[in-house]
Amino acid sequence: MGTASDVLKTFKKDCFKGKNKKVFIMIRDVRKDVLDLKKKKEGKSGNIQIRVHTNDDKAPPWYVHGYAIPLNNLGLDKPLKKRKMLDKLNNVDGIIDKETDTLLRKIIQSYGRIQYGGSRNKLKYKTEHFKKQKDFFKVKMKSL
Repeated sequence: MGTASDVLKTFKKDCFKGKNKKVFIMIRDVRKDVLDLKKKKEGKSGNIQIRVHTNDDKAPPWYVHGYAIPLNNLGLDKPLKKRKMLDKLNNVDGIIDKETDTLLRKIIQSYGRIQYGGSRNKLKYKTEHFKKQKDFFKVKMKSL
């Protein structure tokens, strides 16, 4: 078994492959090395909360990096187009699974609406409050 950073990368890759595909919603960026990783199942529906511990001084010791939600909980067997998928995630009225419904409502209430993640992957999304932190040392190096 590799480091916690490698485990996080392989978990994200596994979310997007195979029969049990999952939608990955990022809450906060991981800037530094991941020292430890915890995956916690949210109820019986299979939703997974990913908590990380990093060596970042500005971040809290443990924080929620994201959530992985199976497509079956959204009432889908394969991913939809990006716009329809965003509508499905932000308008939770059509979701049959009660635990997924309450989880998505909690995410939207706490972190804002869900947006497209910026990659080519149809299953990777982020919230409105998600901000990628800049490395100020690199910014200074470019200005010199």
